[in-house]
Amino acid sequence: DQARQKYEGIQRSLTLAGYSIAIVLLIFSALSLTGVVKARIVLTGSMEPAISAGDIIITTPITHKVPHVGDVVAYQARRFNGEKVAVFSHRIISGDLQNGFVVKGDANKSPDSQKPKASDILGVVIFVIPFLGNILTPKALFLLVPCIFGLWLIMDAMKSVE
Repeated sequence: DQARQKYEGIQRSLTLAGYSIAIVLLIFSALSLTGVVKARIVLTGSMEPAISAGDIIITTPITHKVPHVGDVVAYQARRFNGEKVAVFSHRIISGDLQNGFVVKGDANKSPDSQKPKASDILGVVIFVIPFLGNILTPKALFLLVPCIFGLWLIMDAMKSVE
């Protein structure tokens, strides 16, 4: 009987966690669809220790949060000819929206060569989710999804046993 109570407690906890995660994902999806926030996976360690490779950053457009010195922004990096290169997420160390910001990765020795202006800034970082981006790679999901499904099947089978 004690084992049964322990199992039911674990099952209730997992159910509550599942519903909580689903609610958070639904809210995030709604905010993402409306353009209020956007999630990006950080690929390099240029912002360590504040933000590491594999972290997920949540950004909001500059229409919702005006960037200031000290903020981390995601911006569209370009070559000197204007061709898009990549999206960088670096900290503003000086400048303004009109003349461009001087940005630098916390772990980098020198500032970026580009001075992003308002049109280049894709968002201001408002939240960082550590490590989660490492599990959202195709290879990791290929292993993780079947494991979660298997765990669900085991839990469901244990529920039927009386």
